[in-house]
Amino acid sequence: MPAQQAAAWGLVNYAVPPAELDAKVDELVDKLATKLPQTVRYTKQQLNWWRDISWHETVGHARDWLALSMLGDEAKDAIRRFLERK
Repeated sequence: MPAQQAAAWGLVNYAVPPAELDAKVDELVDKLATKLPQTVRYTKQQLNWWRDISWHETVGHARDWLALSMLGDEAKDAIRRFLERK
């Protein structure tokens, strides 16, 4: 599937030419680091942890971690802001 089609269908957030990829990644990283620092920090920790364990252990842990992380004020505020945009 072409990237532009995936973007049009909402399967990806952005489709950019290869020459613009690094700039787009930098832009998104800056936004995430500014808006959700605690979530980004925990996500980095989890990605490092997941890298080192087997898949069957990862799935259960990911489910539990995601459920717990969505209970915090930061996540609730982000969800509220997202819903208010619509």
